[in-house]
Amino acid sequence: KFDRMWATDAFATGKWATDYVAGTDFTAWDDLASDPQKDVDIAQEKILMNTGKMPDTLTVGFKVFKALKRHPVIKDTYKYTSAESVTEEMIARVLDVGRLVVAKASYATNVEGGTKAYDFIVGNHALLTWSEGGPGVMEPCAGATFAWTDLNGMNNAGIAIDQYYDQQTKDDIVRGQFAFDPKITGSDLGAFFSAAVTTG
Repeated sequence: KFDRMWATDAFATGKWATDYVAGTDFTAWDDLASDPQKDVDIAQEKILMNTGKMPDTLTVGFKVFKALKRHPVIKDTYKYTSAESVTEEMIARVLDVGRLVVAKASYATNVEGGTKAYDFIVGNHALLTWSEGGPGVMEPCAGATFAWTDLNGMNNAGIAIDQYYDQQTKDDIVRGQFAFDPKITGSDLGAFFSAAVTTG
């Protein structure tokens, strides 16, 4: 539920100060003629120039990650120095970001009882952000999750799980509640790459 809320609020065009659309603003990264390193450099420079903050996190869908790990720009960097399979950390170093986050969560797209169908929540997109720390009076951040923790049993993430025995049904009941809301707190601290890959 949280992942889908976050993707709806943040992982789409029109949410951030800068959108790059494949085929118009850049070449999709599953095209071997593309240059993801250059594309990320351009987005980093724009965010740095406009905010004074160097973006430190690139969040990508799983299919985008698979395209990046096979991309010649990435593979050629390590072909003489490492026999390892290309990892998230290795891609992050090439793209000069502090971390690469691969969003792997999926969900059922069919109605309950219908033919099974699944998709990744994030899709074929990528998001570059300044995400260090969290938002504060003197410290900007691209986004944050605000949690209401005053409900009985809520943890710091705004989630409460409790369990009880139902005498009438003779069942153990596990119940969950949440009170949180992911929000963009600095749209100029993010750049969204729409359709970063077009196949797969």
